[in-house]
Amino acid sequence: MARAQKIGLVELVVGIIALVGSYAIYNIFFHPLRQYPGPWYTKSSRLWFIVKVFRGTVVYDIKQLHDKYGDIVRVAPNELSYTNPDAWQEVYGRNNRDVGKLAIFKKDPTFYSGVFAEANFYADIEGEPYKKQKKALLGGMTRKANLLQEDVLLEISGRLIGSLQSSTVSEPTFDIHPYLQNAAMDIMMRLIIGLDLQAIHSGDVPHPTTVTTDRAFRLSILYLQFRRLSSLITDPLENLVGKLTLRFGMLDYMDFVTPLVQDRLKSSNPRPDFVSYMLPYLTTEEITKNAIMLTLAGSESTVSVLSSTLYFMLTKPKTFLLAQQEVRNLFHKASDITIEGSEQLVYLQACITEAIRLFPPFWGAAPREVPAGGAVICGKYVPAKSTVSVYHWAMYQTERNFHDASEFKPERWLGDKNEIESKAYNPFSFGPRICIGKEISLLVTRLTLAHLIWAYDFELSTESIGTGWEKPPAYMAPTRHPLFIKLRARN
Repeated sequence: MARAQKIGLVELVVGIIALVGSYAIYNIFFHPLRQYPGPWYTKSSRLWFIVKVFRGTVVYDIKQLHDKYGDIVRVAPNELSYTNPDAWQEVYGRNNRDVGKLAIFKKDPTFYSGVFAEANFYADIEGEPYKKQKKALLGGMTRKANLLQEDVLLEISGRLIGSLQSSTVSEPTFDIHPYLQNAAMDIMMRLIIGLDLQAIHSGDVPHPTTVTTDRAFRLSILYLQFRRLSSLITDPLENLVGKLTLRFGMLDYMDFVTPLVQDRLKSSNPRPDFVSYMLPYLTTEEITKNAIMLTLAGSESTVSVLSSTLYFMLTKPKTFLLAQQEVRNLFHKASDITIEGSEQLVYLQACITEAIRLFPPFWGAAPREVPAGGAVICGKYVPAKSTVSVYHWAMYQTERNFHDASEFKPERWLGDKNEIESKAYNPFSFGPRICIGKEISLLVTRLTLAHLIWAYDFELSTESIGTGWEKPPAYMAPTRHPLFIKLRARN
């Protein structure tokens, strides 16, 4: 009996090895993407990709593959990554396919599912539902809408300045990141659901909502890798793993924000917010889900741009001084710094643009699926059902696209711009599905930074030098190390 069980176990192991080996051989030698360059371990299975995602290094490893193999790399059996700037148009814009028709590639069904499988909100949906929700959200993204919120932005900037002033009294050197994170959450809550969260009053302690946003992004992207495994593995575990991811990732944040949105829907806000723009077009469920994701994504991207711009400027004190002089020469008092006034800060905007290139809010890729009939991308045919992507960090760190790609050089965005660099740079994506929150994110960053560097003299503390701040573990968005600074109020 024992001998028979042993033989059965050996046969099972041999069978699994033969199955895995056959799968790898097919992917390397017979798969429709077999002609595309890449190492054998990315061609044979997705295991390498999944391991790198869990380690938080996948964007760096993909960039290294591009350095070795060129503009197009097969990073998984059914996925191609591009660093050719033309890929923005041909993957995310309207692709003039072989069949002679313009096509917009659909979102990759695996990536835009999983945790959000039935989310039914703007970022995930396609077709007419997408157009309806986009129309509803665009009302809150216009310049007119932004100007109506100017007093809110100035009020929260003032609170941030005051909170930092309190910190400099007790701690000459401190981590500014929690302050920026709390301020960003305050801004998004006010703009989207009209709530004065007052997270900034938490001082150097991150508000509970900001803690859950970090965890939500990380766990969501890890869960999506689980979904890319074979259905033989994922189907039995789907319900359990999905629930665990929701519980330890998104659910805490949803539990906090959902009642706030519902309270807002029951009240009449005297001033416009995003909910007021959505009300005529969307259902209560659609408004709630969009409000949750807007506060989550909006606060995360805003604090990323704020902290990275401040960090990179402080690594080059002369650059920081130039930006500070521009602000202080243009504005004689803090109350002069308005939305329209901040638009004249050309050098500060160049610093923001360059910081986003080195530390984009979204480091990974928004994968697309090639439609029926296939398509030509960067001069080569790609068969239908293939996943195609542009990884932001790889695109912006490639020397073929940016001279001195790893260097912080705001000057590259001043005067006559390099055509290739301008074409390669699309941190808010490209085409019909470009991030509609782009302008408000940049506006908030520019206005907040202008107030900060007008009011204070900054110095980067040695505690934040050589800590790996520029290359942190990166999942859907990068994790951020503490940003220790020395702060002195302006004389």
